[in-house]
Amino acid sequence: INPGNSGGPLVDLNGNVVGINTRGGGQELNFAIPIDTAKPVIAAILESASASKKGSVTRSDLGMELMPLHELESFYDVNIDQGVLINSVDRIGPASDAGARSQDILLAVNGLATNVRFPEELAAVRLRLSELPIGEPVTLTVKRGKNILNLTAKPVLLEGYLGSEKGFEHWGVSVRQVTRRYAVANQLDDVAGVWITSESEGEPVEEAQLQEGDVIRSINGERVMGLDSFEELYIRSMKHNDRVLLEVQRDRDTFDAVLEVKKYAPATEPGD
Repeated sequence: INPGNSGGPLVDLNGNVVGINTRGGGQELNFAIPIDTAKPVIAAILESASASKKGSVTRSDLGMELMPLHELESFYDVNIDQGVLINSVDRIGPASDAGARSQDILLAVNGLATNVRFPEELAAVRLRLSELPIGEPVTLTVKRGKNILNLTAKPVLLEGYLGSEKGFEHWGVSVRQVTRRYAVANQLDDVAGVWITSESEGEPVEEAQLQEGDVIRSINGERVMGLDSFEELYIRSMKHNDRVLLEVQRDRDTFDAVLEVKKYAPATEPGD
């Protein structure tokens, strides 16, 4: 029973909540999340919340997509109800670093079988992978041809496509963290750096002919590892340099750009 409206919880005849509706989509269709799935998520959010920050749920990621083996067992020479197909492996990620390949058959993770013959069995395996400890080695047992291999991977934090964004007014630019998903989608070699999301007309970044989407890889020869290191190098360069040398990647090309900071930027220093 869905009392009230399409956004309410699902309850049984005794008033017990048995599901929570997702947000409505096209044609006012909603799909329910079972309460047994929602409970641990709610608990994790409450446990991580504090007076100063919202609660969150962390998930791990191996950087690979799985596919049921229904009607493919004979092609890959595996028994029925044994393993799951690794359909693709991200170019950057733990599975790639471990040596996993697309078309490998994932038989087990840390010795526990990962058997997926039908699509409805896939969710349980995905959930198990998402709950792996981040940064701790896990053993992936895979079948490749006639060989059985044990690969070691270290799960990373599951991120969205877009990283955190911040503006830097003295350069006239806003940038975002390069996430792994962004790096994979844009054919970057790694997840270091930040990418330009917007720039102000007539200020240092725009005057240096940089463009939205450019990735800033280093500042004055020091590598930008992420948004925090970018901010640190930005502040340091503003205190000591009239000009700033950037290493920039645009598509597959890398070039240097010089920012005339004192010439184009506002007169005040960062933090004033």
